[in-house]
Amino acid sequence: MKNPILIVGETIDGKMLVDGVWEAYETHGLPLDMVFDLCVKNNWMPDWLTLYSKMYSSGMKHERIVAKIGSDLSDSLFPKPVFHKVMAILNDKNALMHMFDVAKRGPTEEEVMEMCAINDIPCRVIKEDGKSYMKTNDCKMNRLNLEVENGNVISFCRG
Repeated sequence: MKNPILIVGETIDGKMLVDGVWEAYETHGLPLDMVFDLCVKNNWMPDWLTLYSKMYSSGMKHERIVAKIGSDLSDSLFPKPVFHKVMAILNDKNALMHMFDVAKRGPTEEEVMEMCAINDIPCRVIKEDGKSYMKTNDCKMNRLNLEVENGNVISFCRG
């Protein structure tokens, strides 16, 4: 069996962002709560937006997706704050649509600054070579440098 789990990024707190959760469940028959447990044990975070999109694309309605993720996430090893945050977003259609919008266009400079402020991460904007860069000095983010163009983050690197 080919491993359907792929690392697609990294979260701000250093967890590997993974895709393939839906494929592990739907194609390979692994219970979703067990896939979530695998994520916890390997310090992975599912790409919730992609998971939702794939579930929706397979014909599931919004209410069924929320119920399925909620039930299996509750039964998994994920801590309760993760459960509550994911469920709050899934139950708020405006927040969910905002996530889809951000995924399409990339986060704005203001959204990244707000995220940094919420997480008490010092952040400043530096203009170099006609581009804006957001510099952070936080051990959790390991000096994540974000390249901003027209108000949207277009690339990032660890500094």
